[in-house]
Amino acid sequence: MTSMRPSSNDRLSQDALPLASPSGGKASVASCIINLASTCMGTGILALPSAYHLGGFASGTLLCIASAGLCSLSLKLLLSSGEKVKAPATFATVCEAALPNSGLLIDFAVIINCVGCAASYLIVAADCFSALGFPRKTCVLVAILAVSPASLFRNLDTLKASSSVAICCLIGIVLMVVVMGVVPTGSAFDPCPGVSAKVGPHGHCGGPVTWGSTAPMRVFCTLPLFVNAYTCQQNVYNAVGELANPTAARKAQVVYGSPLLPLLLYLVIASCGYLTFGDNVTSNIINAYPVTPYVSAARTVLGIVVLCNYPLQIFIRLDPAGFGFIHCSITVGVLFLTGFTAFSVTDLGAIVSLVGSTGATMIALIAPAAAHLLLTRSEPWDGVKYAAAGMLILGLLILPSKLFCE
Repeated sequence: MTSMRPSSNDRLSQDALPLASPSGGKASVASCIINLASTCMGTGILALPSAYHLGGFASGTLLCIASAGLCSLSLKLLLSSGEKVKAPATFATVCEAALPNSGLLIDFAVIINCVGCAASYLIVAADCFSALGFPRKTCVLVAILAVSPASLFRNLDTLKASSSVAICCLIGIVLMVVVMGVVPTGSAFDPCPGVSAKVGPHGHCGGPVTWGSTAPMRVFCTLPLFVNAYTCQQNVYNAVGELANPTAARKAQVVYGSPLLPLLLYLVIASCGYLTFGDNVTSNIINAYPVTPYVSAARTVLGIVVLCNYPLQIFIRLDPAGFGFIHCSITVGVLFLTGFTAFSVTDLGAIVSLVGSTGATMIALIAPAAAHLLLTRSEPWDGVKYAAAGMLILGLLILPSKLFCE
């Protein structure tokens, strides 16, 4: 999302919040958890059923759970690293303290993540509106024209309210997938009317279900899809910096609680979506359903929501002196790049996988693990350091995966 994520993904737009003050902020543990969870969840959730198809049902379930565990570990490592930094702890300052002059690399990873997510928004919007009968390329062009004015705004605070609407929309999509996976054949919510080879409440579209893949590399190649689904690490310092009474126990609750809501929604939509269509599932689950009034309404709402969130994804906050030609040039460049991607690529899973194996892997796995190991290099090895080393190795293996997974 990592997702319908706010512009705080961008290093240039993050305020330098301290990791914790003696009194902390005013936010509750639940509020911090919701903020980080909402940062995770985005359009990548629509590609998770196809991840089950690629790796098998059992493997997909295990990888989804394991990725949630890796998310908690990375948040724990970042908070621990932040306590060793003299400057106010942000994702950028921690990485800079661990490895001087690494800021450019971190910015590059964040840019890849943001641009990839923004492109996925346009792809999803084009999928939604083209399914209603409009030409796909026309949908992309109209979408770019619609988001361009808001993308050039200097202050996008008024649009941040759409983040909560986006989460509600995603939950609605999950509920639709569940309902259409369990309703009786022939009802108004039948996901594949007219298909004769239907088996049971799930799998009633006749597609074969792969329970476990016998190809380890095929399973490994689904990892970027799940890693991308839990990318919220860049916002952990902002979230914890607002926590009231930021004791170690309360911060631990945020670390371990943040991936739980995404995990629940991911398991539900991935399993129900995959079991409904089997190996015939599409890379964007919403595309698998027929054109009915209910599905068309869901597609319309989803398309509008992702377009509302597109400007938040590419927004860059600059100093007043830097605002103007530079800001407009960067924004227009991103608009062109994401628009060209949406014109050229129709496979949502391909974009999510690419972002997951590059920007998301850097943000979620490599940077947190490397920062912790470098900042604690003079300390004895313990279980946490061994876990960080394992996560770093895994991230370095995933990073080039697009070269051989195809």
